[in-house]
Amino acid sequence: MSQQSNLEPQKIASVREVCEAFWQIEKEEDLYSWDVLGVRIWPLVRFRIFYNLTKNSGVYAWKASTKFQLPEGYPRFEGKKGHKVLWKGVTGWRWYLRKLIPDSMRDERLVKWLKASDMIAPFSNRNAQGIDRFSQPIEDLLGDDAIRFGVGSYDRERHWPHLDNLQGHFRKRWGLLASLYVRLRLSKADYAKYARVIKFLEQAAGASAGNYKNFPRWAVRNFLAEGRGYRILFKRLNLKRLFIVNASRMNFMGAAQAAGIKVIELQCGVFSKYNMQFSWPTRPEVPYIPNEIWTWGEYWTAGIENSGSQEIVVSGATEEFEAVRKRAEAAGYRRPPKTVVVMSQPLIGLELYKNAIELAKLEPEYKVVFKPHPKDELSEFTDVGPSNFSIADESASSLELLLENEICVGVFSATLIEAAGLKNRIAILKLAGWEHLSPLIDGGHARAFDTIEELSVHLGNLPEITDGYFFYGKRVPYAELLKTR
Repeated sequence: MSQQSNLEPQKIASVREVCEAFWQIEKEEDLYSWDVLGVRIWPLVRFRIFYNLTKNSGVYAWKASTKFQLPEGYPRFEGKKGHKVLWKGVTGWRWYLRKLIPDSMRDERLVKWLKASDMIAPFSNRNAQGIDRFSQPIEDLLGDDAIRFGVGSYDRERHWPHLDNLQGHFRKRWGLLASLYVRLRLSKADYAKYARVIKFLEQAAGASAGNYKNFPRWAVRNFLAEGRGYRILFKRLNLKRLFIVNASRMNFMGAAQAAGIKVIELQCGVFSKYNMQFSWPTRPEVPYIPNEIWTWGEYWTAGIENSGSQEIVVSGATEEFEAVRKRAEAAGYRRPPKTVVVMSQPLIGLELYKNAIELAKLEPEYKVVFKPHPKDELSEFTDVGPSNFSIADESASSLELLLENEICVGVFSATLIEAAGLKNRIAILKLAGWEHLSPLIDGGHARAFDTIEELSVHLGNLPEITDGYFFYGKRVPYAELLKTR
């Protein structure tokens, strides 16, 4: 019998309702300051509990990753794994005799890494060329002054030290000792407190917390084991900053901060009141998250209570966005009339696809193009649309599609805010997660609709955007920020 069956059936809680339950229990149990064996446990498990609850309740259709295949011709490195080169270079006899070993006798990668002053951890999602467009500009500027870590499937056969490999090594080396320590020292009060929290959240969401139903001792164990390894690594490297995209590796970031390294997140998507890794009501000082976030414009974080110890720096539009905006400005922001692009996204891609087809049927005078998300399973899109419906090529740029179409339809994708920056007219369909973009609606920049039929009726009178720079500010060159931050 599944854990879900032990719960009384009830209506599916919305994203807003689940988040409000989190905020209530966080206040009642003082979870922000909860210390377990020297570890602030709540930031480590908060999102994972939210993930399990929304997955098991059916709010979101979270999916397991499909088998990954590198693009044909993608570079592969045949030499020694980067994490082994780095770790052996800062431990054992190689470290203590480092001044006696000439550079010519060492791996040339290690020579550069030992001289680096910054670190870069890119996004695991990449474009068709395998490039992370969010961190690449920083990597280009820093060059050999930065250690570029491997992240995700694209980097498993590259020459960089992969974070998963370092993490695995540290857990294997110190995990057993950490596990014994946690098991022996964890108090009954901590077990009881966690049980109260999970009981409340499961009842609020109407779903099971899955493998987080019982106290996750492994979260504390892994934090301690990885922290031990990273402390050694950072102690022997002269690092000042970590630039990271999609900052979810809290064990890694926490160890960096403990070593005096500033953690800077480079924006890659939507921040919202309902983002469990960014929104912290009452603005407590939350550990293990970035010290700074470099954002694209004022809109993205306006009105959200982030951590009180976190600074927001508006770096402005990316170079790519700025180039597209100049083209839009030169054309007077004019697009072909009666053209619609529907932006897909993970978790609700199939629902969006079916709604896009329905919109094309309801509005035969409009051309409707559906833009798949890189994580969509294209094999699921089997329904055939009318002649005025098409699917954009996988490699098609979202920004180019926004230039080519008058109206943008979606739910909570960051591309809807790109659309606002390019002065497209925006319609939001109230599928799961639409609340993330409620500021866009409340500010009068977009309209939201319960059904695709309702959206169709109002397709011709969506609000116009007056100030695109509110969403994507004037670009501040990264070279300038690197000098001052």
